[in-house]
Amino acid sequence: MNKAINNFRNNYYYYILLFFVFSFFWNIQISTFLLVLLSLIWIFDSFKGLKENLKIFKNPLFYLTSITWLWSVVGLFYSSDFDHGIFILGVSACMIVCPIVFYSVSQKEQFLTKKQIRRIFYFFAVGSSSTALFCLVKSYFNQLSNPELNALSYTNLIHVPLSPGSLGNYVVFTLIVLLLSLCNISPFQEGKSKKTKLTLCFLILFNLLFLFLLQAKAAILAFVAVLVVLVIYVFFKRFNVIKALVICFCFFIIGGGFLLKNGLEVFGSRFDGLLNTKKEFSKTSNTSNNLRLSAIHGSLYIIKNNFWFGVGTGAVKSELTRFYHNNGYTQAEKHKTDTHNQILRSFAKHGVFGLLTVLIVFLVPFYLGLKYRSILFVLFGVLQLVVAQAGDLLDNQPGIVFHSFLTCFLVFIYLPKHKNININ
Repeated sequence: MNKAINNFRNNYYYYILLFFVFSFFWNIQISTFLLVLLSLIWIFDSFKGLKENLKIFKNPLFYLTSITWLWSVVGLFYSSDFDHGIFILGVSACMIVCPIVFYSVSQKEQFLTKKQIRRIFYFFAVGSSSTALFCLVKSYFNQLSNPELNALSYTNLIHVPLSPGSLGNYVVFTLIVLLLSLCNISPFQEGKSKKTKLTLCFLILFNLLFLFLLQAKAAILAFVAVLVVLVIYVFFKRFNVIKALVICFCFFIIGGGFLLKNGLEVFGSRFDGLLNTKKEFSKTSNTSNNLRLSAIHGSLYIIKNNFWFGVGTGAVKSELTRFYHNNGYTQAEKHKTDTHNQILRSFAKHGVFGLLTVLIVFLVPFYLGLKYRSILFVLFGVLQLVVAQAGDLLDNQPGIVFHSFLTCFLVFIYLPKHKNININ
């Protein structure tokens, strides 16, 4: 018992992080409590070494990872919806908390080991896979009890704190972890038994099944983009440059021809007619694609009229509703359709400066991945960039937690340990 207590005392950050990465799939209150606990530990540690803990505010990485939240504070002062702006700042507070907490963890003498970091990634995968299993089973039984349903539905995703769009981000990152582990690529290059490899294959197939049956189109496209980049990386790692280029070119020709012949419908029935959305657009249609196109029209209108500074933090939704009402977008107004595009939302919210900040945030993983030769960073960057085209990743709590946790964990924990980088 004493040994277990001492082990926890010496590795309390590690155990809290394990619970944290598992909990945000199931209970947002528990994960919020654990994040608050980590913040309180940082504050308590500040009394023991204030100068050491305040070093984070001299570190450029702190500002690179929290720049969108910091600019949102500025945008609050000229927002036409101050109350909602305050709410947005509160919901997205982990964008300022996570850099502080994870930098603090990285400065501890009992810094996380490579094995512990791998386990945290695996706990993330277990949490995501268990949530997917729960939702898939409930959706299946829901279909059995409702014969009129001809396909599995999103309905049972309401039992977990993640929407189809948000959970898709977590599932795709889980697939990244599992695929890298199966391919023995850093940081998962430890030796694996045949039983472990079979388990990884099963988890990959299961997560793929869940992704294509019950997740948003953006998550499916993000996985396809991630898989293409990973395959190219593996080819260039295993073969010489000329052979890798020839193989990639052949795959590109075959894949391109297959898509031209069969269309996007090869990814599932939800992609039917996606490319004809603009041609068949109607302001009075309530289909998902029409609502998203309505949001694009509204966002572009707001950007055109508020190019430099935007409408301010918290005001985008009310401005979109006004646009829908004044221009006859009846279904978008009825459904209170949001932007569904983080790039356009940041541009509409904070103008050119908002666009620059969000591009910096999304390009950081690519910059660090290429500089330090980390495919994990690059794949995370691809995932975020694709998902941001069809979702407000940094303006809803599950998306913010996903972005903040993984960005800060990769930058402040994974990078220094696995690449021997001094982040100071």
